[in-house]
Amino acid sequence: MAKLIKFPKEHKIPANWKWVKLGNYISTKTGYPFDSKRFSKKSEGLKGLIRIRDIVRGYTETFTDEECTEDYIIHKGDMLIGMDGEFNIAKWNSSDAFLNQRVCLIKSNSQNLLDDFLFYYLPYPLESINETTPSITVKHLSTKTLEQIPFPLPPLAEQERIVNKLDNYISKLDEAKEKLEKVVDTYEFRKYVILNKAFKGELTKNWREKNKFELDDDIKKKAITKDSMLPDEYLYNIYMKFLKIGVGLD
Repeated sequence: MAKLIKFPKEHKIPANWKWVKLGNYISTKTGYPFDSKRFSKKSEGLKGLIRIRDIVRGYTETFTDEECTEDYIIHKGDMLIGMDGEFNIAKWNSSDAFLNQRVCLIKSNSQNLLDDFLFYYLPYPLESINETTPSITVKHLSTKTLEQIPFPLPPLAEQERIVNKLDNYISKLDEAKEKLEKVVDTYEFRKYVILNKAFKGELTKNWREKNKFELDDDIKKKAITKDSMLPDEYLYNIYMKFLKIGVGLD
Protein backbone atom coordinates (compact mmCIF):
# COMPACT_ATOMS: atom_id res chain seq x y z
CA MET A 1 0.00 0.00 0.00
CA ALA A 2 1.39 3.38 -1.04
CA LYS A 3 2.37 5.81 1.68
CA LEU A 4 0.12 8.88 1.65
CA ILE A 5 1.46 12.40 1.86
CA LYS A 6 0.51 13.99 5.17
CA PHE A 7 0.02 17.68 5.80
CA PRO A 8 0.35 19.21 9.28
CA LYS A 9 -2.91 18.93 11.22
CA GLU A 10 -5.01 22.01 11.66
CA HIS A 11 -4.34 23.09 15.23
CA LYS A 12 -6.20 25.58 17.38
CA ILE A 13 -5.66 29.18 16.26
CA PRO A 14 -6.84 32.58 17.59
CA ALA A 15 -10.44 33.54 16.84
CA ASN A 16 -9.39 36.26 14.37
CA TRP A 17 -7.24 33.83 12.32
CA LYS A 18 -8.58 31.37 9.74
CA TRP A 19 -7.42 28.17 8.07
CA VAL A 20 -7.13 28.50 4.29
CA LYS A 21 -5.80 26.48 1.36
CA LEU A 22 -2.43 27.90 0.36
CA GLY A 23 -3.25 27.66 -3.34
CA ASN A 24 -5.81 30.46 -2.99
CA TYR A 25 -3.14 32.90 -1.79
CA ILE A 26 0.00 32.09 -3.78
CA SER A 27 1.35 31.93 -7.30
CA THR A 28 4.07 29.51 -8.38
CA LYS A 29 6.35 29.20 -11.37
CA THR A 30 8.54 26.20 -12.11
CA GLY A 31 11.83 26.47 -13.96
CA TYR A 32 12.61 26.21 -17.65
CA PRO A 33 14.07 22.92 -18.99
CA PHE A 34 17.46 24.26 -20.02
CA ASP A 35 19.69 21.97 -22.10
CA SER A 36 22.36 20.57 -19.75
CA LYS A 37 24.72 20.11 -22.72
CA ARG A 38 25.03 23.88 -22.88
CA PHE A 39 25.91 24.30 -19.20
CA SER A 40 29.25 25.92 -18.41
CA LYS A 41 31.24 26.90 -15.33
CA LYS A 42 32.60 29.96 -17.14
CA SER A 43 30.48 33.04 -16.49
CA GLU A 44 31.85 35.45 -19.07
CA GLY A 45 29.13 36.50 -21.48
CA LEU A 46 26.73 33.84 -20.12
CA LYS A 47 23.64 33.87 -17.93
CA GLY A 48 23.53 32.37 -14.43
CA LEU A 49 21.32 29.34 -13.92
CA ILE A 50 19.71 28.40 -10.59
CA ARG A 51 19.68 24.66 -9.94
CA ILE A 52 18.43 22.79 -6.86
CA ARG A 53 21.95 22.65 -5.41
CA ASP A 54 22.09 26.47 -5.45
CA ILE A 55 18.94 27.21 -3.44
CA VAL A 56 20.34 27.02 0.09
CA ARG A 57 23.80 28.39 -0.64
CA GLY A 58 22.29 31.31 -2.57
CA TYR A 59 24.62 31.48 -5.57
CA THR A 60 25.27 29.55 -8.76
CA GLU A 61 28.31 28.17 -10.51
CA THR A 62 26.37 27.08 -13.60
CA PHE A 63 25.94 29.28 -16.67
CA THR A 64 24.35 28.94 -20.09
CA ASP A 65 24.17 30.67 -23.46
CA GLU A 66 20.65 29.36 -24.06
CA GLU A 67 17.98 31.99 -24.62
CA CYS A 68 14.88 32.17 -22.45
CA THR A 69 12.03 34.58 -21.76
CA GLU A 70 12.46 37.17 -19.00
CA ASP A 71 9.67 35.73 -16.84
CA TYR A 72 12.14 33.01 -15.80
CA ILE A 73 14.55 35.56 -14.31
CA ILE A 74 14.97 35.35 -10.53
CA HIS A 75 15.93 38.42 -8.51
CA LYS A 76 17.67 38.74 -5.16
CA GLY A 77 15.17 38.09 -2.36
CA ASP A 78 12.85 35.87 -4.42
CA MET A 79 11.56 32.80 -2.57
CA LEU A 80 12.60 29.44 -4.06
CA ILE A 81 11.69 25.82 -3.29
CA GLY A 82 13.53 22.71 -4.44
CA MET A 83 11.00 20.34 -5.96
CA ASP A 84 13.26 17.29 -5.65
CA GLY A 85 15.20 15.82 -2.73
CA GLU A 86 14.69 17.57 0.61
CA PHE A 87 12.29 20.31 -0.56
CA ASN A 88 14.52 23.11 0.72
CA ILE A 89 13.23 26.67 0.79
CA ALA A 90 15.36 29.83 0.77
CA LYS A 91 15.49 33.37 -0.52
CA TRP A 92 17.80 33.89 -3.48
CA ASN A 93 20.86 35.76 -2.26
CA SER A 94 22.75 36.61 -5.42
CA SER A 95 22.43 38.52 -8.69
CA ASP A 96 19.73 37.88 -11.27
CA ALA A 97 19.73 34.38 -12.75
CA PHE A 98 17.46 32.08 -14.72
CA LEU A 99 15.20 29.53 -13.02
CA ASN A 100 16.07 25.95 -14.00
CA GLN A 101 13.61 23.06 -14.01
CA ARG A 102 12.65 21.43 -10.69
CA VAL A 103 13.16 24.74 -8.89
CA CYS A 104 9.99 26.65 -8.06
CA LEU A 105 9.43 30.36 -7.51
CA ILE A 106 6.69 30.95 -4.95
CA LYS A 107 5.15 34.22 -3.80
CA SER A 108 1.97 35.69 -2.39
CA ASN A 109 -0.64 36.81 -4.90
CA SER A 110 -2.88 38.27 -2.20
CA GLN A 111 -2.84 41.58 -0.36
CA ASN A 112 -3.80 39.58 2.74
CA LEU A 113 -0.63 37.48 2.85
CA LEU A 114 2.90 38.76 3.40
CA ASP A 115 5.70 36.99 1.56
CA ASP A 116 7.85 37.02 4.71
CA PHE A 117 5.09 35.40 6.77
CA LEU A 118 4.73 32.74 4.09
CA PHE A 119 8.50 32.22 4.09
CA TYR A 120 8.65 31.65 7.83
CA TYR A 121 5.76 29.18 7.86
CA LEU A 122 6.51 26.98 4.83
CA PRO A 123 9.50 24.99 6.21
CA TYR A 124 7.13 23.32 8.72
CA PRO A 125 4.66 21.78 6.20
CA LEU A 126 7.46 21.10 3.70
CA GLU A 127 9.27 18.98 6.29
CA SER A 128 6.07 17.06 7.01
CA ILE A 129 5.45 16.49 3.30
CA ASN A 130 9.03 15.39 2.76
CA GLU A 131 8.84 12.83 5.58
CA THR A 132 5.71 11.21 4.14
CA THR A 133 6.45 11.49 0.41
CA PRO A 134 6.93 8.01 -1.09
CA SER A 135 10.03 7.48 -3.21
CA ILE A 136 12.30 4.79 -4.59
CA THR A 137 15.19 7.10 -5.40
CA VAL A 138 14.64 10.88 -5.26
CA LYS A 139 11.54 12.45 -3.71
CA HIS A 140 9.47 14.77 -5.89
CA LEU A 141 7.22 17.67 -4.96
CA SER A 142 4.49 19.12 -7.18
CA THR A 143 2.92 22.58 -7.27
CA LYS A 144 -0.43 20.85 -6.78
CA THR A 145 0.78 19.53 -3.43
CA LEU A 146 1.96 23.01 -2.45
CA GLU A 147 -1.47 24.44 -3.26
CA GLN A 148 -3.17 21.90 -0.98
CA ILE A 149 -1.19 22.89 2.13
CA PRO A 150 -3.49 24.09 4.96
CA PHE A 151 -2.33 27.52 6.07
CA PRO A 152 -3.15 29.50 9.27
CA LEU A 153 -3.83 33.05 8.08
CA PRO A 154 -3.76 35.91 10.64
CA PRO A 155 -4.86 39.47 9.90
CA LEU A 156 -2.26 41.49 8.00
CA ALA A 157 -1.28 43.67 10.97
CA GLU A 158 -0.63 40.56 13.06
CA GLN A 159 1.43 39.00 10.28
CA GLU A 160 3.64 42.10 10.27
CA ARG A 161 4.09 41.91 14.04
CA ILE A 162 4.97 38.19 13.89
CA VAL A 163 7.48 38.73 11.07
CA ASN A 164 9.17 41.61 12.95
CA LYS A 165 9.48 39.50 16.09
CA LEU A 166 10.86 36.51 14.14
CA ASP A 167 13.36 38.75 12.34
CA ASN A 168 14.56 40.01 15.70
CA TYR A 169 14.77 36.56 17.33
CA ILE A 170 16.58 35.00 14.37
CA SER A 171 19.02 37.90 14.19
CA LYS A 172 19.90 37.30 17.86
CA LEU A 173 20.22 33.55 17.27
CA ASP A 174 22.56 34.12 14.32
CA GLU A 175 24.66 36.47 16.45
CA ALA A 176 24.82 33.92 19.28
CA LYS A 177 25.73 31.15 16.82
CA GLU A 178 28.58 33.24 15.43
CA LYS A 179 29.94 33.92 18.92
CA LEU A 180 29.64 30.24 19.85
CA GLU A 181 31.53 29.18 16.72
CA LYS A 182 34.34 31.58 17.65
CA VAL A 183 34.48 30.09 21.17
CA VAL A 184 34.60 26.55 19.75
CA ASP A 185 37.34 27.51 17.29
CA THR A 186 39.38 29.10 20.10
CA TYR A 187 38.85 26.07 22.35
CA GLU A 188 39.95 23.62 19.67
CA PHE A 189 43.03 25.69 18.82
CA ARG A 190 44.07 25.94 22.46
CA LYS A 191 43.54 22.23 22.94
CA TYR A 192 45.73 21.53 19.94
CA VAL A 193 48.47 23.77 21.37
CA ILE A 194 48.35 21.89 24.70
CA LEU A 195 48.52 18.51 22.98
CA ASN A 196 51.37 19.76 20.83
CA LYS A 197 53.32 20.71 23.95
CA ALA A 198 52.40 17.45 25.70
CA PHE A 199 53.70 15.20 22.91
CA LYS A 200 56.90 17.26 22.56
CA GLY A 201 57.62 16.93 26.25
CA GLU A 202 57.20 20.61 27.05
CA LEU A 203 54.50 20.03 29.66
CA THR A 204 56.81 17.82 31.74
CA LYS A 205 60.01 19.82 31.25
CA ASN A 206 60.01 21.23 34.81
CA TRP A 207 59.15 17.80 36.24
CA ARG A 208 62.14 16.22 34.46
CA GLU A 209 64.49 18.91 35.72
CA LYS A 210 63.15 18.71 39.28
CA ASN A 211 63.40 14.93 39.39
CA LYS A 212 66.72 14.83 37.51
CA PHE A 213 65.21 12.49 34.96
CA GLU A 214 67.82 10.13 33.49
CA LEU A 215 67.73 9.09 29.85
CA ASP A 216 67.96 5.40 28.99
CA ASP A 217 71.28 4.31 27.52
CA ASP A 218 69.67 3.64 24.14
CA ILE A 219 68.18 7.12 24.03
CA LYS A 220 71.47 8.74 25.12
CA LYS A 221 73.20 7.24 22.12
CA LYS A 222 70.68 8.82 19.73
CA ALA A 223 71.22 12.42 18.76
CA ILE A 224 68.13 14.56 19.08
CA THR A 225 67.67 16.36 15.78
CA LYS A 226 64.93 18.33 14.11
CA ASP A 227 64.00 15.25 12.09
CA SER A 228 63.42 13.22 15.26
CA MET A 229 60.81 15.66 16.60
CA LEU A 230 57.10 15.03 16.16
CA PRO A 231 55.78 16.75 13.02
CA ASP A 232 52.81 19.07 13.35
CA GLU A 233 50.76 16.93 10.96
CA TYR A 234 51.24 13.88 13.20
CA LEU A 235 50.29 15.88 16.29
CA TYR A 236 47.20 17.23 14.54
CA ASN A 237 46.05 13.68 13.69
CA ILE A 238 46.45 12.66 17.32
CA TYR A 239 44.52 15.77 18.35
CA MET A 240 41.64 14.94 16.01
CA LYS A 241 41.46 11.42 17.43
CA PHE A 242 41.23 12.89 20.92
CA LEU A 243 38.31 15.05 19.82
CA LYS A 244 36.46 12.13 18.26
CA ILE A 245 36.62 9.96 21.37
CA GLY A 246 36.03 12.86 23.73
CA VAL A 247 39.34 12.60 25.55
CA GLY A 248 40.99 15.80 26.75
CA LEU A 249 43.70 17.08 28.98
CA ASP A 250 41.39 19.25 31.03
